Amino acid sequence: MTIENIERKIVEEVEAEAADLIARAKEDAKRSVKIAGEEHEARAALAEEKARAEFQQHCDRSVSAAKAEHKLQALAHKTDILGGVFEAAVARFIGDRTGPYADWLRSRLASVTDRAGTILAARDDRSRIEELLRQQGAGGLTLADEPLPLRGGFILHGEKTDIDLSLDTALDQLRKQLIPELADKAFGQSGGSR
Repeated sequence: MTIENIERKIVEEVEAEAADLIARAKEDAKRSVKIAGEEHEARAALAEEKARAEFQQHCDRSVSAAKAEHKLQALAHKTDILGGVFEAAVARFIGDRTGPYADWLRSRLASVTDRAGTILAARDDRSRIEELLRQQGAGGLTLADEPLPLRGGFILHGEKTDIDLSLDTALDQLRKQLIPELADKAFGQSGGSR
């Protein structure tokens, strides 16, 4: 074997080894690219899934908020309707301060004629209370000169306690008692939207 043959043999072996290294490097690079591509696709799919879930949650929250707002508006509207019905009934009850209203006022006054104190009357009822006190006998009751800005009735200011027999307080208590009942009868499920 000559030096040329040895050199050629060495070059052939080095070239074969280099070709093998290059082929393995190409395979490794292909595998790395494939793995990186798969990882990228998996990350992209995960990001897309996360984005869809977040978007769905955002949509669900928006729909829930819109439903809640709609229910609040419906409830406010129903409350307005019931308030209007209640106020119309009160106006009909008071009317010209005769009839049922006069009977109510008379019974309120009769319930305190055995007491002593000062009657603070509603502006529009002062003269009627004065007349009733003359008719029923005032006993220990006196009528204050200045009326109160009440819708009707009066407040008895006694030595130890005050008794609120005003129409305002009676209506407030009646409203608290009747509005839920009326809402249930008018709209079902205690006024909730259907």
